[in-house]
Amino acid sequence: MHVSDEVRQVEQEIDDEVRTLPLWRCARELAVRGILDYYRQTGEVLLLAMSWAARQEPSERAERFERIFLFENRKRAAVFYALKWALTLCPEQSAEACNETLVHTATEVGTNYEALVDALKFASRGLVQIEVDREARSVTVYEGGEMTGDDWAFVEH
Repeated sequence: MHVSDEVRQVEQEIDDEVRTLPLWRCARELAVRGILDYYRQTGEVLLLAMSWAARQEPSERAERFERIFLFENRKRAAVFYALKWALTLCPEQSAEACNETLVHTATEVGTNYEALVDALKFASRGLVQIEVDREARSVTVYEGGEMTGDDWAFVEH
């Protein structure tokens, strides 16, 4: 199954919205520095969380570390997209101020964008089906029926 024209149109609309984020009006160097600082600060918090998780009961440790690593993976992908966009969309010079709120918003969009890109890649290979509900402004990805009895874990992830 291929990706429908309607899904591609929604993808284009999302790309157009991404281009309007206020962070991209900041100077490239300031935006990149802000994104990298944000990632460093996130890493510091994650290291503290790992230290705390290591002190928990052995029965709780694995689940806590798993959540920390999942969070770090999502943040890394979000920062990757934010850096990619900053390098391509930000002007060389600008009087706009870069702040943590703008960076956080851009990385949140990056997190969700990664999920969209993955869904589109799977759909192009016929592994998922994507439906668009314009009225509800939602995109739903169907991964198929339950095959293992534990598919709820994938949905939760």
